Amino acid sequence: MLLSGGAGQMSVNVTTTPPLSWLGKFLGDAINAAKIIALLMSFPAISLPALDAFYMFYGKLEQALPENFLLNTAQKDIVVTKHGYESHNIAPNALKLVSGTYILVPKSHEDEVAKNMDRLIVAQGYLNPRDSPASTPPDRLVEAAVPTVSYVSLNVKVQPRSAVTKTA
Repeated sequence: MLLSGGAGQMSVNVTTTPPLSWLGKFLGDAINAAKIIALLMSFPAISLPALDAFYMFYGKLEQALPENFLLNTAQKDIVVTKHGYESHNIAPNALKLVSGTYILVPKSHEDEVAKNMDRLIVAQGYLNPRDSPASTPPDRLVEAAVPTVSYVSLNVKVQPRSAVTKTA
């Protein structure tokens, strides 16, 4: 993400994919059947796109249920440079990011992570037990750290725009 002038805004939204409801399954099957039948019958050209658009709209509604969100933050000011911090468009309580890995935890899991922080380290974006043997497989380390906590790791690398290579 390019932060012009060393400051900007960020929000984090992580959702789970809900299991498809009976209505979602029905609509999906109806669209597939309509595509086959449309070739055999002379349906108006608009009917398939209209049905497909309704299905997409319904899918967005179904996935936007509040219980599907693991993390859903409001827009937050962030700064990565002193110049960005001094900007008039940025709030004084902006998040000050430096290069490193950040662990984002839902409010409901905050206490559990806090009470276990002294025995945890962050390795390759995962919370791992600090005293675990190096021979332990990574998936076992993650399970042993805080098994009941959901989290997202955010790897931040702050560098000047000139250091970013341009892609064609």
